[in-house]
Amino acid sequence: MRKMFLLSLVLVYSISSLAHCPNNFKYEHVCFMLDQNLLYIYDHKGEHNGPYKDLSKYKITNMTFNGNQLSFKRIARGVFKLENKENLKKIEVEMSNDKMKTVLNVYGE
Repeated sequence: MRKMFLLSLVLVYSISSLAHCPNNFKYEHVCFMLDQNLLYIYDHKGEHNGPYKDLSKYKITNMTFNGNQLSFKRIARGVFKLENKENLKKIEVEMSNDKMKTVLNVYGE
C-alpha cells in the first residue's frame, strides 16, 4: 500500500512539474516561459523560481509576434524584456549558432 502511494505521489509530482515548462529547447536542455512580456529561460527543474539560465550554444537573434518583429533587451541572466503595449500570448523566438538556425514557438499562460 505504501509503495503504491509513493509511486502515485512521484507520478503526480513529475506530471505537475512539466506543466511549469510549456516549451522545451532540446539542444540546450532548457525550457522557455512567457509571462508579462518577459521571456524567462529556465533550467530543467521541478520548480521554476530561478536561477535563470543564459543559452550557451545558441543566441537569440529575433523575436516576432504575428509576423511583426519585437524589440527586446536582456535585463538579467536568462530574462528578456519584450517591448510591446499589450501582453503577449504567443511569440516566435529565432535562435542560431554557427551551424543551425531554429524557431521556437513560446506560449504564455
